[in-house]
Amino acid sequence: GFYKDGLLEGMGIVTYLEGKYEGEFKNNSFNGKGILTYKSGERYEGEFKNGVKHGKGIYAYLDGSKYEGEFKNGIAEGNGVVTFRTGDKYEGEFKNNTMTGTGVMTYTTGCKFEGQFKNGQPLGKGVATYGDGKKVNAELKDGKWVYEGKIGDAFLHEE
Repeated sequence: GFYKDGLLEGMGIVTYLEGKYEGEFKNNSFNGKGILTYKSGERYEGEFKNGVKHGKGIYAYLDGSKYEGEFKNGIAEGNGVVTFRTGDKYEGEFKNNTMTGTGVMTYTTGCKFEGQFKNGQPLGKGVATYGDGKKVNAELKDGKWVYEGKIGDAFLHEE
């Protein structure tokens, strides 16, 4: 059954103000695997614990971006991959729903940056790789990229 001692238990579907949940219930809340579709159209498919995203899952955003990775207490936390609607992709660590920690940002130009990130942005020193495979040491300093003795807004375009 779907109820046990008056509580939601087992597999089921619940529609509520914010959207719809299909999946496993335990102790009257989302627990186990499920799909949460928000009224906005955004969608999460993955693991839940005590009613929140917790464990491995995939979150699809309205703009076409997608996060696939670890969630803790409802937020992206741990290792994951986010693919932006532009096609750019970040693989690495997330803290408090942002790209924070060690990671690799790969741009649609074929260029990439490997290094540290904080609050969604590259931070400090890392390795930049051009689309042709050429690698250079790069550093983000005062909002500008410093690489090969040059200073610029980005290394992400081919010269």
